[in-house]
Amino acid sequence: MANPCASLCARAAAICAALAMAGCVPADPNGDSSALEQVLGLAPTVASNGSTTPSSSGNSSTGDGSDPSTWTGVDPDEPLVTTRHTESEPNDTWDQAEAVDFGGSVELVGTIAASHGGNDCDFYDLGAAHAGQRLQADLANNGADIQLGLLDEQGRLLAYVDPISPSAGPSRVDVILHESTARLYVMVATRSAASVNRGYTATVTLSRTANPLPMRPQAVVLVFQGATQVRIGSRQPIDVPPFDIADVNSEFAGQNEAAIQSLFEKVRDDYDGLNVTFYRDTDPDRPTQGLTVIYFGNSDARLLGLADNVDPFNGDATQSAILYTDTFSLFNQLRPGFGGTMQVLANVTSHEVGHLLGLRHTADPEDILDVTATARQMLADQFFKTANLHVSVLPYGVQDAPAMLGWSVGGELLPRVAPKLYAQAKPAPLAGDEDDFYIPRSLLGDCGCPECDQPHHPAAAAH
Repeated sequence: MANPCASLCARAAAICAALAMAGCVPADPNGDSSALEQVLGLAPTVASNGSTTPSSSGNSSTGDGSDPSTWTGVDPDEPLVTTRHTESEPNDTWDQAEAVDFGGSVELVGTIAASHGGNDCDFYDLGAAHAGQRLQADLANNGADIQLGLLDEQGRLLAYVDPISPSAGPSRVDVILHESTARLYVMVATRSAASVNRGYTATVTLSRTANPLPMRPQAVVLVFQGATQVRIGSRQPIDVPPFDIADVNSEFAGQNEAAIQSLFEKVRDDYDGLNVTFYRDTDPDRPTQGLTVIYFGNSDARLLGLADNVDPFNGDATQSAILYTDTFSLFNQLRPGFGGTMQVLANVTSHEVGHLLGLRHTADPEDILDVTATARQMLADQFFKTANLHVSVLPYGVQDAPAMLGWSVGGELLPRVAPKLYAQAKPAPLAGDEDDFYIPRSLLGDCGCPECDQPHHPAAAAH
């Protein structure tokens, strides 16, 4: 069977070579892959602590890991034995991660210290984990603002627990690992400063047996004809009127069909290669069950868009999101034109769909899940890439969106056609011109929980 990664890279290399001949990207006479990686968004991303990836020190694996009997993990047919590990500072960086004597199930007991000014972060190294192992994690913190992340040897987020914000995903982790890692890291952190220490107990368990890798293909229907009694998250139901591009910008009156088709094609292209199929609400062959539904219409004083929640590994294929399209008129002061207006609508649509497939916020204006871009930067064509996590998620680590989407729905995110690749190879527009402005975080919401109506609630953080 052909190696899909090799095929992808060969295809991308051919595209990049063509672009180089056309003068779109620099040729690389030394054969270095950096130009290719930059075009595809695969170049290493520097984590929040300045390191590209965790160091190679710490717990290590032996052998090729192909024999599950050699794996560290618990046997589901045997009584569960959980050991206890108490935190020992300093353990605030990758290099300081505590090597845990991990036999398959461990209870990590520690404290996020107030003396660190809200910046305390605890790292633990559990050693090797393998594709197919079942990973479970719980976090008990008595209601404090504490989050838990599980990351691989490259610092990529694998799973996440946020007990105080159900909209950010389940309050516990129960997933099947899709890739092996020489080191499985546990990170416990906080988003807010506090005057008192905050204790936590995190329990992490790995199964020894190999499990099939679950993938759930997704059908997505974009609804432009309006709907009644639409409920997103825990918000009150609303009626959504039919989409009209003139409500976004009156200059585009009479171009509604062109706007809908442009938006549809841009969003579809963002997910090209993955097992995600998009339909318009007017498509006669659209499925009637097992759908994610995205609504377009209405306005909100503080929101561009809203998703039911963050759904790790697409556990629920029947969720919803909405774009408050009338609110996008705030971009008109930048004179974006028809193309720019459709691009920002598409960026936010793909952002909301990304949440429903398990993606979280990042801090990279080129990335679709970014929440740091200025208004002008949001008019550029964003794409899925490996990007630093936003501090509202975790202070360190990256999100490998192409890999996570493949794990969730199957398939492999394909590089765009040459013009799209050229657009991606260019840096995002710089912030700071006299007309540019930032979208307040209160305009970016990833859930429907009542707390997200509070401007400073930590969960109020996605388009």
